[in-house]
Amino acid sequence: NWTGARARLLGDRKATISSALPAAEIRRRIAGRWFLCHTDAGFTAELCGLLDELFPEKCHFEEGSPRDGRPPEARIRKALRRGSRPRVAIVAPCLNHGGTERWALTLAKYCQGIDWAACLWTKPGFWHLDVVAEMAATMPLYVWEHAAGELPAEARPYCHVRRELPPVDVVLAFNETRLAQVVGRFRGPVVLVSHGNNAWTERVIREAHGVATHYVAVSEAAAQTFARVVPRSRITTICNGIDTARCTPTRSREAIRRELGFSSEDRVIGFLGRLSAEKRPQLNVQVLDHLPPNYRALLVGTGWPASNDNATAGAPSATT
Repeated sequence: NWTGARARLLGDRKATISSALPAAEIRRRIAGRWFLCHTDAGFTAELCGLLDELFPEKCHFEEGSPRDGRPPEARIRKALRRGSRPRVAIVAPCLNHGGTERWALTLAKYCQGIDWAACLWTKPGFWHLDVVAEMAATMPLYVWEHAAGELPAEARPYCHVRRELPPVDVVLAFNETRLAQVVGRFRGPVVLVSHGNNAWTERVIREAHGVATHYVAVSEAAAQTFARVVPRSRITTICNGIDTARCTPTRSREAIRRELGFSSEDRVIGFLGRLSAEKRPQLNVQVLDHLPPNYRALLVGTGWPASNDNATAGAPSATT
């Protein structure tokens, strides 16, 4: 009975949601913190397991209805936290066009059963104004006091300086090498998320050892880096979800290829990501020397300026 569920679980928000949202969206928001809209049963189960450990005081809620079109294995029994929503702060060293920033913004967008209380920005030297503005529109944005001197003038209208974390229940951190200093006197759950498998990631994990209480990897490869520092039993692997609202094509494949100058005979090798040295996007260009002439490279992302020829130097078959 979705009407009854809305009345019990959403309280004052009932009238607004019942008048503005279709039934599918209502179901997602009733238990949004559990990613009810996600169709990957394994992903949802892992997320539930982690949050169950953090917040044991919950009431059970069975998702699904006769009109739920998802396969039965994706309809997992969920739990909702009673009382006030958990307050979560994100510790973000940078706010640039990158995978971790997009991951954090998407998490906040779909986990609507959580009170996203703050994003604490610890290294304001790495930033892009679009991402700063989007984060500030999603949750209160603060700059760590120890790094306030690096704050660019253009970003100042979007954030405030803060000495320590605001009062929260959980801290969610990634890529932060000074986690102990940033967390300070906070003694609640600190979830460290790893998105990589390299020496930098291992350094982050080692610096956070003794501060982080929970370890999450976005892939089995990322989990291997954790395992070099902490016991494997303490690591939870939660694969990245996909924001289908952003990633669903709105135009045909053929139309986009024509616009980019590719013929039907071309074979295109694509790179989608940040154009920076550690990502080595130029490998997509260099490999063209070893492939038939109908192969092309397409690099899409932000980072190096358009005038920088690091990515496509000496490769007329590459499009940036």
